[in-house]
Amino acid sequence: MDPTTVLSSIRPMIVVLDAAGTVRAAYGGNGGALGYRIDELIGRNALEFVVPSQQELIATFFLESGDESLSTVSYPIPFRAHMVTASGEVTLVDVIPTGLSNDPDVEGWVVVLIPHSMLTSPYAPLEAIVAGRPISEALALICEALDADHPDGRRLRAYVLAEDPSGSGTGVYGAACGGVGDPLLAQVAETVRQSTKRWDDHRLREMQTLTLDQLGGPIATAAGALGFTGVRLIPVFVGGDVAATIMCFDNLAHTPLFENMRQRFQHVAGVVEIALSHHRSLEQLKRAAMYDSLTGLANRDEFHARTHAATGPYSVLYIDIDHFKLVNDTYGHRIGDAVLVEVAGRIEQVCRAHDLVARLSGDEFAVMVNDVDPETATEIGQRVIDTVARPLPGGIGPVAVTVSVGLARHHTREPAETVIDRADRAMLTAKRTGRGRLITAA
Repeated sequence: MDPTTVLSSIRPMIVVLDAAGTVRAAYGGNGGALGYRIDELIGRNALEFVVPSQQELIATFFLESGDESLSTVSYPIPFRAHMVTASGEVTLVDVIPTGLSNDPDVEGWVVVLIPHSMLTSPYAPLEAIVAGRPISEALALICEALDADHPDGRRLRAYVLAEDPSGSGTGVYGAACGGVGDPLLAQVAETVRQSTKRWDDHRLREMQTLTLDQLGGPIATAAGALGFTGVRLIPVFVGGDVAATIMCFDNLAHTPLFENMRQRFQHVAGVVEIALSHHRSLEQLKRAAMYDSLTGLANRDEFHARTHAATGPYSVLYIDIDHFKLVNDTYGHRIGDAVLVEVAGRIEQVCRAHDLVARLSGDEFAVMVNDVDPETATEIGQRVIDTVARPLPGGIGPVAVTVSVGLARHHTREPAETVIDRADRAMLTAKRTGRGRLITAA
């Protein structure tokens, strides 16, 4: 069989470059790799197909390898590049070059190009997860792994609907190259934002396919204008609950999926699960480092970090439960912990949302009161005293507990440690002079 015929049948693209980077021959690309016809590549410089921001770096790879003795050893080593397709979109491509020295007419390279859309596993998002990149970037790369023109004529546009990392609502994530100017992404995001229903209310157990008529609304209109006929909804489970939904628009939604395409959807859903599980684990570790496990308040380290970083005026309330050792000795540490949780909740109750409430250690708490005058800070401190002193719920143990409070106002250019120390000493004065009262530091 003619080798040229064989090479023309393969899905990856093979190009032969001379020393100047000009394409001297090209093979493969069956199914439309990068969207170019083979004859369109001949005579053009290979860097034309690379995004401008990477052209100089990639040229350096080849120039440096030109100093090597080109043999059967591959120079430069394989790398990845963002390349521009015939339609103007950007796609990630594995570039595998081999030095070509046995042809005096070329003396360049044979380069195999494998677009990531051809790979069975979306490696880019997995690498982003391992590298600790933001969850939004990993989810966008996952969408990019699905967005492609497939050999069967299928064209997909995928988005991931998941809780926003800030916890402020539902985030809609699309491929990095789709972002700005993607009317469908904008419509999906706007519809999700306006909806009174949670994105995971449907509690899908398996992939569902909806035609545009079944989908309805502005999303269906925007999808239809782009040539899509329906949408496939793939649930992603983390810990037994729906944690995200892959929303994949399909121009052939009315036709059955081949089994290999179903497997691809399942595999991508698995990568989304890995990304979300990893993100949750990282958030739990961060929370453990910043918050007290018993009360859920900020811990000492977080309190000190926030006071150090403060740029506006603030005051510190240093709070200590009176006779707390007696509570533990009389009722036991289980009841003592219940009292701590109750007191923490009452302190939070009288503070504002942008004040920072922390448990520093044992029975000591602190509040960073932001952007208020000394009189208002004193009022908040007194409310803490009055609210904590109310009777405790039945079953907790003691009828009531009281707290002593020290108040210190931050002075210009005063270190945070000094403010906290002044508030601590004022609290000790409150204890020595009768407890259940507030003393303001000089």
